[in-house]
Amino acid sequence: FCRASDRIGVILLDQDSLNWAQKEMGWSWPWPREAYGVMLDYFTRASASSVAFDMIYSEPSIYGKQDDEAFAQALKRNGRAILAMHTKEMENKNQDTGPVQELASACAYIADITGTADSDGVYRRGACNNFDKSTLSYAGFLVSGELPSELVFSDKGGINIRYLEGLERFVPYKAMIILQSEYEIRKAEKQGLTLDESFFEEKGLLSPEQFKDNFVFFGLYAPGLFDICATPISASYQGVGVHISLLNTILEESWLFEFSSAVSIFLVVCGILL
Repeated sequence: FCRASDRIGVILLDQDSLNWAQKEMGWSWPWPREAYGVMLDYFTRASASSVAFDMIYSEPSIYGKQDDEAFAQALKRNGRAILAMHTKEMENKNQDTGPVQELASACAYIADITGTADSDGVYRRGACNNFDKSTLSYAGFLVSGELPSELVFSDKGGINIRYLEGLERFVPYKAMIILQSEYEIRKAEKQGLTLDESFFEEKGLLSPEQFKDNFVFFGLYAPGLFDICATPISASYQGVGVHISLLNTILEESWLFEFSSAVSIFLVVCGILL
């Protein structure tokens, strides 16, 4: 049995968040990058151990240079934010797709989100490093300085991932709740109000305190926006869930060990006899 670590915070940009942003903020998709900076400021208040964005900001913002600048400043204020890149193997070299230079120079780390499936297309193992670049799962340990005391690797390479049923086990929060909370905090600070637990309860908001020392993951969850992949427990598992599940396996030290061929054959024979 493996539990969902209470040190993992999951934030999803879902359809409800898209609808709210369109109605209340006038944002169409893609959102302005300033929005991610607002959420990042919230987690800076929370003293989160790391904040990883499972998105590749490979092109300049369509909202203009000032939009990238706003996000870059939030990245610098945080100091523990991780952006993503993807590596594609080409002939005799690797081709990287990563964030634009302004964001790349402002974040704490650029992690590789490239995954490797088995021959049947199923993702069973995750690496700590791909092509000499730390993966999104492991980068949180690097930027926080909290390196794991133990890692158990598979004979086939990488770490066997112990998947949970789905992201709901991590009690994910909608992106709009984080934005609403940060905007209300800013408004209250200007008014000199006390930000105690009752403040957040009355407004139905989230206190940053609950994300203290969390490894936060931000991913897309609206139809048509997020990627899916095959895992041992589901043929359509959320892509960001693979990174989260690997981190959870390490944090919980919930290692999966492989049987030898002899033991596997023995178990198959026993199953046939039964």
